[in-house]
Amino acid sequence: MLKEVNSGRVNIIGELSGLEKVIIGSGVQVIPPILLNNSCPKAVEFEERPKDSKLFIGGDWISLDNISSLTYPDCKLSFGEMPLLASRYNNVDEVQVLGEIEELGARAFEGCPLVGTVRLADGMPEIPDNAFADCSKLTYITIPNAVTRIGERAFSQCI
Repeated sequence: MLKEVNSGRVNIIGELSGLEKVIIGSGVQVIPPILLNNSCPKAVEFEERPKDSKLFIGGDWISLDNISSLTYPDCKLSFGEMPLLASRYNNVDEVQVLGEIEELGARAFEGCPLVGTVRLADGMPEIPDNAFADCSKLTYITIPNAVTRIGERAFSQCI
């Protein structure tokens, strides 16, 4: 079973023009940085996975130039620093995070104007600096009791 697509900092999919759809299997546990950020697929789907499974999403993993919506699966999610290229939301109408977020990198969703609802895991200890800065559609977030630190500008410009 494939558990990790490991590229270091190499774009595995490369410069594939005309890539229509990428389906990420339920066995994938790690999505590395810059996996699809130059390929611009028209659709990305995550296969259904158990809610207790874990998925780590690395920084700048995808370009959203051709995608109209992106839905992260309902599982335990960890996001590296800036998992979405903040400057590339030209055609995206919505980014949904169905799963519970266990870990956030600094600037995880900074500049993403499309995330509306976020559920943070009960054991998450902190919300890093700029984690949701400039998320203009963020309307609902649950901050668990375990959070002991909310970083600088974590929710700035979220109104």
